[in-house]
Amino acid sequence: MSESNEPSQVSDVTRTTLQKHFPLDENVYSLEGDELKFLQEQTGIKDEGELKRHVLEVQAEAYAIYPYPCIQAFNFLRFKLPKLPGYDRLLKLGQDRPNAILLDMGCCFGNDVRRAAADGFPAKQIIASDLHPGKPF
Repeated sequence: MSESNEPSQVSDVTRTTLQKHFPLDENVYSLEGDELKFLQEQTGIKDEGELKRHVLEVQAEAYAIYPYPCIQAFNFLRFKLPKLPGYDRLLKLGQDRPNAILLDMGCCFGNDVRRAAADGFPAKQIIASDLHPGKPF
């Protein structure tokens, strides 16, 4: 078995199988409320149609590399962390404790940690990583 410095990739068989069982479907796209407002602020794209086209392009590019069902279903657009009961306390800890670290493993595109930074958690104290290194989206 040879070692490589290249990021690990999904095998062609796995990619084909996932893409077959979980094809991209823009009808699954739904973005509204806080999630819509946040993405508009983060991207600078205010027009909802233009934002949808942008998200679909990013989704397709990511899905071609790693065809995970969470990318297919647009789960990367949904907030999880800010909906937790302890979210306000997390933000306060980030402000009150100089060495507090927010670690998000399996962050996909990092929307939760981006939101935490926007809400006041010090960005230099945030570490986010997903399963595979590679091209940031």
